[in-house]
Amino acid sequence: MDISSFMAGRGGVARRSTLLAAGITKADIASALNAGKVLRLRRGIYAVPEGSKDIRRAQSCNALLTCLSAAPHYGLWTLNPAASLHLSAGHKTVPDDSTRHGPCRHPRHPSLPVAGLADVLIHALHCLPELEALVMVQSAVARGSINQGFLASKLQGNRNARAKEVINLSFRVPTRSWRYWRTRISAAQACPCDGMLNWKALERWISLWKTPWWWKPMAKRTWNPGR
Repeated sequence: MDISSFMAGRGGVARRSTLLAAGITKADIASALNAGKVLRLRRGIYAVPEGSKDIRRAQSCNALLTCLSAAPHYGLWTLNPAASLHLSAGHKTVPDDSTRHGPCRHPRHPSLPVAGLADVLIHALHCLPELEALVMVQSAVARGSINQGFLASKLQGNRNARAKEVINLSFRVPTRSWRYWRTRISAAQACPCDGMLNWKALERWISLWKTPWWWKPMAKRTWNPGR
């Protein structure tokens, strides 16, 4: 088995134990290192030169990509690219220029150093602005990868109040309306400069669903004791 092809299918990074389990011998690893096909990030961890830099950095500090940094690996919609590397490293140290998240509670990605989808969304709900977190959650829900009820069950307690508000909003927004915005978000990601997505319009549209339709008339009513 070609070591470069194997590692390319795993994000360009692999542990020595993973390579050996796949049938790649110690001699193959040494030969690839000498030929420059593979780099040693640290003891027991190897990467191909053209591999993902984010995955390489995550693996080098023994952490998992999460939140915005993990969104591309699950095909999630995002309004803005990650300004820093979002990592879940447990109690281990992470680079100073990265955003640290809490430990993961669910199974990780099967082949990449990426947190599980549930943890990625939970971290996004706690980390990102309301609109950006909502878009990520709704993209996963629209594909059937996860449901709002499962996420809501993982967000108990007062400290999760803000995250639960986003989940509740996701419940109220009709799926058919997201079909329109899904096309425009995808087009904006493919060509960020074409101006197809009006972010202000998206924010106004979301704000319409923050208050249920049956609550708006009630908010205008006042009690008149003389009637």
